[in-house]
Amino acid sequence: MHFVPLVVVVLVFWILVFFLMFKAQGSSALDFFLGKRAPLPPNLGSWVDCGLDPSRGKIRQERWLLPEGQDDPSHLLLQVRFFDPTSGEVVEVLPQQRVKRGRSKSS
Repeated sequence: MHFVPLVVVVLVFWILVFFLMFKAQGSSALDFFLGKRAPLPPNLGSWVDCGLDPSRGKIRQERWLLPEGQDDPSHLLLQVRFFDPTSGEVVEVLPQQRVKRGRSKSS
């Protein structure tokens, strides 16, 4: 029964070594087991035309943003707005959405 604390200490030691190994590689254990997060969109922060939305009859624009203060977040913010095709004025703005970033397993 006096071996239980020793086993716990040894397990904690090897778990710490495991996590430190990943940290030194610039990765994490979550990235190892679940895969790396999907890459950020190339047009991050700028409005992109998505064409005419047939259901609304308006031009759709969207932009992806990082949450404030996060460099590699688990989610992104999506903003969508619609323009009138004739006047070019913004006529509708949808509420901002949180979109979870997927993970991709590398082979």
